[in-house]
Amino acid sequence: MKKLSLLLLTLIGLTEVYSQAVLKGKIVEKSTNEPLVGAAVYEKGTTNGTISDSEGRFNLNAKSNNGVLVFSFVSYQNQELVFTGNQDFTVQMETSSVGLDEMVVIGYGSVHKDDLSTSVGSLEGIKELKSRPASTTGLLQGTLPGVNVMNQGGDPGQDANIVIRGLGSPSDRVLWVVDGVPGAPVNSEDIESISVLKDAAAAAIYGSSVGSGGVIVVTTKQAKAGKLSVDANYFTGIQTANNLPEALNAEEFNRVKNLAADNAGLGRSDAFDASKNPDGAVTRTDWMDEIFRTGKVSRFGVSLSGGSEKIKALASVQADNEEGVLLNTYNKSVKGRVNVDFKLHDKIKFSESVQAGTTEGYSNDTYSGYTGAIISAIYMPPSASVYDSKGNFGGVVSPDNLKYAGAYGDIVNPVATLERKDVYNPEYYVRSTSSLDLELFSGLTFNSMFTVAGNQQLEEEFMPKRPEPGKPLNENSKSMSTTFHNNWLSENTLTYKKTLNKHQFTLMGGYSASYEKTKGFDLTVYGFDSELESARHLVNGSNWSKTKPGEEMDELSSTSLFSRVSYAYDNRYFLTGSMRNDASSKLYVDNNDGNFSAVSGAWKISSEPFFNVGAVNLLKLRASWGQIGNVNSVDNYSYVAGYEATRGTVLGQNKEVLSGLGLENVPNLGLSWETSEQTDFGFDMNLFNNKLSLVADYYIKYTKQFIDDLPNPATYGTPVASKGNIGEVKNEGFELAVSYGDTKGDFTYRVGVNMATNKNKVTDLGNSDIQWVDESVRQVLRPIYNGVDEPWHSFYLIETDGIFQSDKEAAAYVDKDGNRIQPNAVAGDLKFIDKNGDGVINDEDRLFMGSATPEMTYGFNAYLAYKGFDFAMLWQGAAGHKVFNAYKGVAYTASEQGYNMDKRILDAWSSSNTGSDIPRISATDPNKNFQTNSDWFLEDASYLRLKNITIGYTLPQSLLTRVKAQNVKLRFYASAENLLTITNYSGMDPEVGNYGIDVAKYPVARKFTFGVNVNF
Repeated sequence: MKKLSLLLLTLIGLTEVYSQAVLKGKIVEKSTNEPLVGAAVYEKGTTNGTISDSEGRFNLNAKSNNGVLVFSFVSYQNQELVFTGNQDFTVQMETSSVGLDEMVVIGYGSVHKDDLSTSVGSLEGIKELKSRPASTTGLLQGTLPGVNVMNQGGDPGQDANIVIRGLGSPSDRVLWVVDGVPGAPVNSEDIESISVLKDAAAAAIYGSSVGSGGVIVVTTKQAKAGKLSVDANYFTGIQTANNLPEALNAEEFNRVKNLAADNAGLGRSDAFDASKNPDGAVTRTDWMDEIFRTGKVSRFGVSLSGGSEKIKALASVQADNEEGVLLNTYNKSVKGRVNVDFKLHDKIKFSESVQAGTTEGYSNDTYSGYTGAIISAIYMPPSASVYDSKGNFGGVVSPDNLKYAGAYGDIVNPVATLERKDVYNPEYYVRSTSSLDLELFSGLTFNSMFTVAGNQQLEEEFMPKRPEPGKPLNENSKSMSTTFHNNWLSENTLTYKKTLNKHQFTLMGGYSASYEKTKGFDLTVYGFDSELESARHLVNGSNWSKTKPGEEMDELSSTSLFSRVSYAYDNRYFLTGSMRNDASSKLYVDNNDGNFSAVSGAWKISSEPFFNVGAVNLLKLRASWGQIGNVNSVDNYSYVAGYEATRGTVLGQNKEVLSGLGLENVPNLGLSWETSEQTDFGFDMNLFNNKLSLVADYYIKYTKQFIDDLPNPATYGTPVASKGNIGEVKNEGFELAVSYGDTKGDFTYRVGVNMATNKNKVTDLGNSDIQWVDESVRQVLRPIYNGVDEPWHSFYLIETDGIFQSDKEAAAYVDKDGNRIQPNAVAGDLKFIDKNGDGVINDEDRLFMGSATPEMTYGFNAYLAYKGFDFAMLWQGAAGHKVFNAYKGVAYTASEQGYNMDKRILDAWSSSNTGSDIPRISATDPNKNFQTNSDWFLEDASYLRLKNITIGYTLPQSLLTRVKAQNVKLRFYASAENLLTITNYSGMDPEVGNYGIDVAKYPVARKFTFGVNVNF
C-alpha cells in the first residue's frame, strides 16, 4: 500500500513538472529588425517574468502549460501572445503612437530612454521642426525646459546664444557633439535626433570641453542599404522688420530744438529757424524706411543614400542664403558631407565621413551708441537726403548749405554706412573623421575615431573716404587678415556589455588626445589714390607705417582618460558612475590636470512586481551628482609672461625716441581648474499606453573657482589682465515637461508644454563683494556689475522716484543738514534716491536690480495631422528678466549735439503734460537725467512670442500613382516665424543679447516661407 501511494505521488509530481511550458525567443524592432535589449516579458496574471538579453533573446519557464505572454518596452506598444506548451517566439514590436524615442544618445554610447538615470532632454518632432526657416540653434528655442535660447537680435550673422540651467562662468558655452565628434559642424537638414545632456552626471564624460555649459548631442542621417533614395527640402520666402522706432519730422525737430534751447536758457540756433534755414524745415527722408528692406531667405538641402550591406554611402549638401532686413547685411553658406560605411566582416566595421563648407556674410554693428545704423537713422536730420544732386551720398546738409552743417552734429549717413561696406570674409573648412569598430569577442567592442580638420578665415575690408558733411573721413584704407586653424582629435574606447540573469553590466573606458594650432596675420594700409573697385588692392596704398602688422600663433594640446560603469538589475534599478582625468596645456604644469567624477542612479518603480497600475507604463525616480572641469576662458600660454613691442618712448635730454619690449601681462602660475558641480533629482512618468509623458527635475549647480580677469592696477604697467580663480556662482531651478499624443484613425495629434525656473546668484567674488563688468554705452553708462548674493551680470543702478513736478518740490529735496541733494534739478527732472544718506548722488547710491537672465522660460507646442494635412505651432516665452534700454538715453534727449530724436520725446514732461515719465526737454542736461546709471532705463523684458506656425499638405499616393510617381512622397508647406510678440518692453524687441543692453539692437524679423519636401 505504501509503495502504491509513493508511485501515485511521483506521477503527480511528474505531471506538474511536464505541465510547465518552456518559452524562449527573440524580440526585435519591427521596422529595423534590430534586437531590443531589456524588453520585459512576463506571464500574465503572475509575477513570473524576465528581460531580453543583449541579442534580444529571452528564456522563461512558465508556471503552467498554457496562458498569455505579455511583452512590453517603453515607447513601444505592448503585445500579448497566447502560448500552449513549449514555444519559440519571434516578437516584432512597434513604436507607440506618441513616437517617443527608442534610444537616447549619450556620451560615447546610447541608452534606452526609460533607463536613463541622468537628466537628458530629447527634441521631438524633428521632421516638423525642419520645415522652419531656423538655424540648428533656433530649433531648440521653446522646446526643452532648462535650455534657454536667447537671440542676439535678428542679425543674420549672429547665431542665438544657448544657456543650459543658468550662467555659471564667463566662459560658459555649449559643446555640440555631432555623431560622436565634439565640435563638429552640422547642417539642420541632416539632423536625425538631438539630445541635451543637462546635468553634470550626463555631460561629465565629455570633460573639459564642456565646463558648466552643457552638451548637445546630435545624430545625423546615416547611410541605409538598398536602392538609391533621395530626400530633398527647399523653401524660399521673405523677412521683414516690425515695431520700428519713428524719428521726428523736420517741423517737429525744429520745434523741439528751439524748445530745448529756451528751457536751457540758451539762444536759439539759426539752423532751426525756418525763416533763416528754410532748407532744414522740409522733411525729405524717412531714414528708417531707407535703411530697412524686405529681405529674401532660401534654403536647399538634399541627401542621397544607398548601397549594400557590405558598403553603403550617404551624400548631402545644404545651401542657405539670408538677406538681413538691414541693407547689405546677409549670410550665405554652402555645406556638404559624404559618409561611407564599410562592413569588412561581421565583427569589423569601418566608416569615413568628410565634411566641407564655406560661409560668408556681413553684419552691422548695432551695439554701438555712436555709429550703429539704426541709431544713426534716428540721429540724421529729416531734411537731409540720401543722395545729393550729383548722385553722391548726402550728408547732414546739402553742399550749398554748409554753414549749418555743424548744428546737426557728427552724424554718418546710415545708408552710406551700409551700402559702402566692402567686405569679403569667406570662411572655409574641411573635416574628416575615420571610425573603426571591432567586436573583439562577445560583449566586448573597441572603437577608434580619428578626426582631422582645417579651417581658414579670410577678411578683407576697404574703407572709402567719407566726404559728406556730418562726420567726414578724409582718409581711406584697406585691412586684411587671415587665420589658419588646424586640429586633430583621437578618441579610443573599449566597451564591455554582459548580462547575467537579471543583472546587466556595461563597462567603458577610453583615452582622448587633441592638438590645435592657429596661425594668422593682419595689416592695414592707408592712402589709396583711386577708390575704383579694380584699384582696391594693397599694393596701391601709399601709407604702410601708420599701424603695425599683427601676427598670431597659438598651440593647444590636451589629453584625457575616462571611464564609466553602468549596472542595471531586473529592469528596476540602475546605477552609473564615471571618472575623467583632463590635462590641458593652458595651465602651468603643476596645475594642468584635474580629476572629475559623477554618479547617478534610478529606480523604475513601474517594473516592481508589487506595482500593478494599469494606466502607468513608466514611473521612475532618479538622482545624479557630477563634476566637470573647465578652462575655456583661459588663454593659451597663460603661465608665460608675454612681451609686446613699444614705440615712441622718449628718453634723455635730447628727447631720443626709442623702441623696445614691454611686459604685456603678469602670469598666474597658481591658476587652476574651474569646476562645475551639479546635483539633480528627477522623475519620469508615462501614462495611458505612453500617450501622456511627464518629466520633472530639480537641480542645484555650483560653478566653483570660476576663472575671470583679476584687477589690473595701473602700477602693473600691463595692458592685459591676468586670469584668476576668483569666485563661485550658484544656479538652482525646477523643470517640467508634459506631452500628450495619440492617433485616432486618420487623425494624429501631439501637444506639449514645458517650463523651467532658474535662480542665479554669485556666492563668492574672492577678496571683493562687487566687480565691474566691462560693458558700457558711450563710456558714460556702465550699468552691469557682479555682486555677492546677486545674479551674474546684474544691473547696478541708482533708484529713481519719478519726476519732480515743480521747482519747489526739487528745492525741497534736501539732506539732514538742509542742503539740496540735486542742486541742478528743476520741474521735469528725475528724482534720484540718496540711498546712503550722504547728501550726494553718486555710485555709492547704486542698488542691484536684477539681470537680463530670465527667471522662468516656457513653451507650448502642438502638432496635428489629418489625411495628408499637417499643422504645427510653437509659442515661446521668458519672464523675470530686465533690459537696460539705453536707446532712451540717446534718443529721448535734446542735449545730444544737433541729433534728431525719437518721436516719443514729444510726450516729454511739461507743465501741461505732467503725467509723462520722460524727463523735460532741454539743450543741456544739468541734472544728468540721461547720463546717470539709473533704473529709469530699466524695463521688464518678459515676453510671450508666437514663434512659429507651419501648415503642410502631402499629396495622396493615389494621385502620384496616376502620374507614375508611386514611389514619391511630395509635401508642400508654408511657415511663419515670429508672428506675434506680447511684451511691455518699449524697445523694438525684448531679445537684445549683449547682457541686456539695448542701443537700438538689430530687431528679430518676421519670416514667411513656402517650401516643398520630396522623398523617393
